[in-house]
This record gives sequence, structure tokens and C-alpha cells, in this order.
Amino acid sequence: MKGSIKVFRGLLEGWVVSVFAFTATAIAQAPFCDDFEDGNGWQSRWTSVINTQTLVSSPAHSGSGALKFRGVNGNCHSVMYRTNFQACNGEYSTWVNQQHFEAGVSMFVLVQPGLDPHPEFRDRYGLYLAAQNSEAGGTFNLNKRVNGVITTLGSKAPEFQMNEWIRMFMRRLPDGTIIGGYERQNGFRDSLIFLDPNPIITPGSFYIASCSDVFPTDNFFDDVCFTPISGPCGSTIPTLSEWGLIIFSLLLLGTIVFYVRKRRVRTQSIT
Repeated sequence: MKGSIKVFRGLLEGWVVSVFAFTATAIAQAPFCDDFEDGNGWQSRWTSVINTQTLVSSPAHSGSGALKFRGVNGNCHSVMYRTNFQACNGEYSTWVNQQHFEAGVSMFVLVQPGLDPHPEFRDRYGLYLAAQNSEAGGTFNLNKRVNGVITTLGSKAPEFQMNEWIRMFMRRLPDGTIIGGYERQNGFRDSLIFLDPNPIITPGSFYIASCSDVFPTDNFFDDVCFTPISGPCGSTIPTLSEWGLIIFSLLLLGTIVFYVRKRRVRTQSIT
């Protein structure tokens, strides 16, 4: 009888391990790094939604080209996004050069679908940077928008200057941590880190933008990159497959038969 119990216990443990499959919202997206060195070929990889982005030879962070974002006043009015791109976990980055006193730069990730072409008015994570020697002493702000509510996840004073190439980046980790920051060419690096207890768990689009208060304004972008990080986008949820249900039913039936036979043997031994 003890041997039967051990066999039954082994089968039950094996079922628990093999039947439950943990699933989560996830998406695989290939890494890329776009240096805009192929003329206007970038237009097949990026979609302009607001105002103009133009390939120029100077200033360039690397190589012979960068994109000039020409914007008008109010909100982020020179915007483009990576075409046919949906991602979740990973590092999103771009080199930027702010050349207007009243115009900062923004990056938006996990941008959800919506009718408004402005990514700042959709559910998303956002990072906004403006140089220390620009309007109001600059801005370094990590934020999130969900259901029309914008929440500041972190904010501090920036240390970079106008007319300086810096690398701005956002990193989304599988545990819901969102990191936003920048890196100067001298190696200085600063970041804001927030572990989101209610993270956006649906993969979304990748936008870069120039945001200004006046017209015309020009800011420059170069070497836009994405490096994926493996892991689920959302919370893991235990599910039971069809084969799991079949095995569960058979084990349940076997358990009933086992205990019925065990009771009969015990009754016969008593009589």
C-alpha cells in the first residue's frame, strides 16, 4: 500500500509541474540602431506624423548625417515613430542635440494605439529633457500617462548644456521597472528609476519628438537604437492546457478509484 501511495504522489507532483503553463503578454522585437547614413532610406523605417524631419549633414553625432526636427509652438510638434515596431522590455535610446532655448526633446515608449497623433496624449511612458542653460533652468522628467492621467515618476535638475550631443535613454525591465536618463560624451551619466506597481503591460510603439513653445525650432537626433531585454511584459498567469485538463481528469478518476479500493480493503480487514 505504501508503494502505491508513493507512485500516486509522484504522478501528482509530475502533473503539477507539467500541466500548469505560465503565460504572459510578450513580444519579440529585433534590435536596431539607425544612424541615418543611407540618404532618405530612413523614411521607410520611420513614420513622420507631425511637421517635418529632414536629413542634414551638420551637426551630426556620428558619420555624415542627422535628422533635424523642425517644430511649431505648443506641445511636441515635430514627431516620428518607428514603423511596424511594437516592443516592451528593452533599452530605447537616441543621441540628441538641443539648439533652441525654448525647445526640449522627448522620447515615448510603449505608446498605446489612439486617434491623437501626439504620443504625449496617449497611454505611454515618457522622458523629457531640456538643457540646463535653456528655459527655466532645464528639465529632466520621467513620466507616465494612463487613462488621461499623467504621473511624474521622477524629476531632477539636468547638468548637460545646449548645443551638446547627449545620449538619452529609457529602459523597461520585466519586473515593471522603468528607467530614464541621459549620458554625456565625457562619460557623466544620470538617471531616474521607478518600480511601477501597475505597469503598462501591452507592447507599444517607439516615438521621438521635439517639443517647443515657439516657432520655428530646430533640434537634432542621431543614432536611434533599441536593444531588447528578454522576459514577460505583463504578470505571469497560470493556465491549464487541454492536455492538462485531460490528465487532471484521469488523475482525479484514479484518485477516486484508489481511495474506494483502499476503503474496501480496510472494511474487509475489519470484518
